[in-house]
Amino acid sequence: MDIAAGTVFAGYRIERRLGSGGMGTVYLARHPRLPRHDALKVLSAERSSGARYRAS
Repeated sequence: MDIAAGTVFAGYRIERRLGSGGMGTVYLARHPRLPRHDALKVLSAERSSGARYRAS
């Protein structure tokens, strides 16, 4: 999954892609109400399909 700059994902506006690896892709993102930048990691579909990676 590649998210374009300017897209809002999980409440964060994506600014740019920082990198990717075996687990997923990391983006530089900003939440509209927080005065900082954050790294947002999006797990790949193969990795996130298991129950181990889901919030309970």
